[in-house]
Amino acid sequence: MKKSLLIMLCGIAGVAFAQQGEQQVTTSAVFGSSSNSVGLFQSDENTLLINVDDIQKIEGVASIRDFDNWQSQSNTEGSVMLFDEWAPKGYVYAGDKKYVFPKMNYDILEGAVVSQFKKDSIFNLGVEGYDKIVFNNTVFKSIFTPSRGGNAMYQVVFECPDYSIVKEFAIEIREANPNPMINRSKRKIIQKEYYYKLVGQRLERFKFKKKNILALAGDQADDLEAYAKANRLSFKDDDDVAQILIQLYKMQHQ
Repeated sequence: MKKSLLIMLCGIAGVAFAQQGEQQVTTSAVFGSSSNSVGLFQSDENTLLINVDDIQKIEGVASIRDFDNWQSQSNTEGSVMLFDEWAPKGYVYAGDKKYVFPKMNYDILEGAVVSQFKKDSIFNLGVEGYDKIVFNNTVFKSIFTPSRGGNAMYQVVFECPDYSIVKEFAIEIREANPNPMINRSKRKIIQKEYYYKLVGQRLERFKFKKKNILALAGDQADDLEAYAKANRLSFKDDDDVAQILIQLYKMQHQ
């Protein structure tokens, strides 16, 4: 069993880094800093750096609960972690501060970004207390979800002032079955993904298909399709679709 710590970022700011200077950050995944698509600068990567030496300080403002690591057992195939490899570090944006965390991943089962400080210590960042989390050049945001009666985590595929395209993840567990006709000797963890269009605070399902993406362009659909073809962009790839929608935004706001 591993320990997972639900971090209260406001507490961290007050306890662990009260002496650090403030750092202005951008809030847009797409239309932020010109440095790259997520608005990060090499020069400020050490802003409010959180490391192993600060664990005791963080534990003083965090609640501790057990982390069930059954998915790593030998009788299980697949993982609840979104990425096969943990990012060496990630960034948590809260107000005008940016915190740097080591070893980040997204735990689909928990519905939260997690950071691993030690082999047996995993910090669960929860779904509140920050503006966004960035690692592996991927942006995660906490969004109010009416069906859940609260906030849930989503990956931001595209974001502009008019709307966002976001993605939610879920886990399907297929238990092992000894029946030789089924041939499933191990439990299987299957990752699922669902897309949504976010306009203001309204979240609606969005089928991630070429015709639906082009429908966003209205009477400029032909021009947008020509742009995608000329630049060899796929309507099935998140990063390519983000570039297509950036072009659409430019076309609509010339």
